[in-house]
Amino acid sequence: MNNNRVSPVSVRCWVTLIVLCVASLAAHLALLPQLPDAVPLHFGASGEVDGWGAKWQALLLDVLPLALLALFYLVPRIDPKGHNYERSGKVYQLFVVLFTLMMMAMTWAPELVAFGLVSGDSFGLVVPLMVGVLLVVLGNYLPRVRDNYTFGFRTPWALDDESNWRRTQRFGGVVLIVSGLAFVLAALMGGGVLWFVLAAGLTIAGAIGAYAYSYLLWRASK
Repeated sequence: MNNNRVSPVSVRCWVTLIVLCVASLAAHLALLPQLPDAVPLHFGASGEVDGWGAKWQALLLDVLPLALLALFYLVPRIDPKGHNYERSGKVYQLFVVLFTLMMMAMTWAPELVAFGLVSGDSFGLVVPLMVGVLLVVLGNYLPRVRDNYTFGFRTPWALDDESNWRRTQRFGGVVLIVSGLAFVLAALMGGGVLWFVLAAGLTIAGAIGAYAYSYLLWRASK
């Protein structure tokens, strides 16, 4: 592990995200006494509440954005090819920002539903939309990602050959964009289990396709 590597995420970005996560957690703690004893903790594909728990259990979800930030900070430092994160532009920083903000927003689902500010069904629309936007944005930037062991479509054949890696990430970028648009469409169609399953199925099929494409590239080079 190389602790001297320059972080692909700027110090200002880290500080801003940490402050936002801490402020969000503090707000959760301030509202904790006002929550009912049982709060919604899990939502089905169509947004309906299908899991309840004690209000203190919601705190486990509330600290998740901070825990993920710590993980995102460590990843480039423990990745054997972590130096390539610095050569990938701001793609990793963009991912960290978008994913952290999305997770932070999702931590407020128990309070919003418990206080009657939104219905559980709303999350059947909002979550696919957020996931879709995240995938579309990442798909556009994925071809810029240099080879590493943690981020991107990390097939063994792509990690073994730089050309394979570039072509696999370009293919994977298209997969993410198409999958993201499918999730956005699922939200625009009103959500629901069927649309969510179709979008998720397309994402899985695309990921399998990217691995197959990487393998075929490797076979063709032999």
